[in-house]
Amino acid sequence: MKLTGANEIVKGLTVRAGALIAVTVAVALTFTLLLDFLKFDQKLRDVSISRLSMIAEGVRQQSETGLSLDLELAELQDLQDVLRRAAQTRDVKRIELWDEQGRVVFSSEMASVGHQVDASGQVVGDGGKFRWRVRGDELLLALPLRDGSEKIVGQVALLASLSTQRRELEKVRNELLMWTMPLIALALVTTLLAVGITVRLSVRRQLPELGSLT
Repeated sequence: MKLTGANEIVKGLTVRAGALIAVTVAVALTFTLLLDFLKFDQKLRDVSISRLSMIAEGVRQQSETGLSLDLELAELQDLQDVLRRAAQTRDVKRIELWDEQGRVVFSSEMASVGHQVDASGQVVGDGGKFRWRVRGDELLLALPLRDGSEKIVGQVALLASLSTQRRELEKVRNELLMWTMPLIALALVTTLLAVGITVRLSVRRQLPELGSLT
């Protein structure tokens, strides 16, 4: 009777310990995959910002070439075609030149010229050379414009769609979910089996001692 009772206690402990360890493993695995996904999201956004900032930088350099000749920002009429060509890049919605008051002087979309812009909420990029803001699926990237005396006279603003990035993230998330559930289930089963086998082997070694108590 004592031996039977001891076995029942051991079985109960085995189930509880195995379940606890299995849940711990599953939670750890889930958090690891979640962190990897967040890192991928950050990396993908950084790559997008870096690629688009190079386009804005090219527009800035061409704009400052005219400004260095003592021309006013509004006098750089040839920039209209420059903006249109640059805006044909993938994911770019439009590119604009703003004056110091935040008014659109030039734009790849003529309907935007003359409008006042909202540049609030921008944050400085890692390099300190540009500012950016993300609202929904839209990225706003802005670089300062300087004249020949290094005075800031406006900004180059690039507005881009992040919908492509969102679709790529959705694809990665779906793939993670497709592999995560079977992986967690396998980890749970493996952990339970490992705990059960370990406890049973331990109990078998103790059986002679337990039998002597009966």
